Amino acid sequence: MAKRLGKEWKNLEDEPDSEDRFFAEVKNNDLEWVMKLLVGESEACCYAGGIYTVVLTFPSEYPFKPPVVKFTPPVYHPGVNQETGEICADVLREDWGPTRNVRWIMSVLYNLFLTEGASHAVEQEIIKLKEENYDAFKAKVAAQIQALME
Repeated sequence: MAKRLGKEWKNLEDEPDSEDRFFAEVKNNDLEWVMKLLVGESEACCYAGGIYTVVLTFPSEYPFKPPVVKFTPPVYHPGVNQETGEICADVLREDWGPTRNVRWIMSVLYNLFLTEGASHAVEQEIIKLKEENYDAFKAKVAAQIQALME
């Protein structure tokens, strides 16, 4: 596992995402990485322009089990637990296998923002607001993006 993670880290440093959607920021230790996720301003979603911090905590069973994925601070998103910042576990587990990697995880997270997370909701109040008052939902997301930029 350590060798695999070392190769993945080096690959992320040597070959950054071609679309500049994410990058490795710091390795706290071999099993905890901090990544940045950048949602392009031209994207057709309310998260456009946001820059988010993602902490990946790898289990000893990696790559056979996915890491725990946590946003710090928690992102106002239906698929993100507002207390812990963790994403809905099903987001990764559904398609996870030992051939998946951090690059794949970050792409999945990016797409979670593009779709605004309707299919993987863990926060029922957020999905309810999104469905009943999309303008208020967008305003809360915009306020969070603004606060993260300050």
